Amino acid sequence: MLITREKLALAKYAPKNHNCKAVRRLYLKGDQAIVTDGNILIAVKDTEEVRLPDSDYPDIGVKDGYTPDDLITPATAEKVLRNMPKKEALPVLERAIMDKEEETLKFGCTDLDTSVIISQRNIDECFPDLEKEINQEGEEIIVLDVALMEKAIKALKEFKPVRGRVSLHKFRSGENEAAGITFRCKNDPGASMTVLVMGIVKV
Repeated sequence: MLITREKLALAKYAPKNHNCKAVRRLYLKGDQAIVTDGNILIAVKDTEEVRLPDSDYPDIGVKDGYTPDDLITPATAEKVLRNMPKKEALPVLERAIMDKEEETLKFGCTDLDTSVIISQRNIDECFPDLEKEINQEGEEIIVLDVALMEKAIKALKEFKPVRGRVSLHKFRSGENEAAGITFRCKNDPGASMTVLVMGIVKV
């Protein structure tokens, strides 16, 4: 399996001191990379545009054709990232190739001049099951623009920099629909801020 830089970069979100050891890892399962802190779960999945066959990768001593179902440590992910070419004309070299031999995971990186193989022992721990935690068949109500979400989060920090709850709801005014994101402050129940996202995109 070829692993993209974006997947490996998720490892930085794994908590360092969680009481569940598996949650401190990055979970690679099929074409997905998953990380959680026990409350928020992030899953990144390959699209057709970035998916490349293993056979396109140069032979550097790491076999192709492996489909991962493994936990890797943030330290391993960081080491692989450091050894991946920063700029390369060939898109396939902007990935690492992954394989498993007995109880050892192997990641290979190359720029065609230099090759590096990084090994990690297999981690036998139980990671939360994405299929059970999330209803994959649930209807997507809205699509939110990332830039707007960043503005909303910035405004939230200025409004009340404490932990709170977020509600997502729909508003209708005539034929127009909007999504409302309401932040309710945990330490100040009377305080809330609502951000309206005009022009819902239906999925």
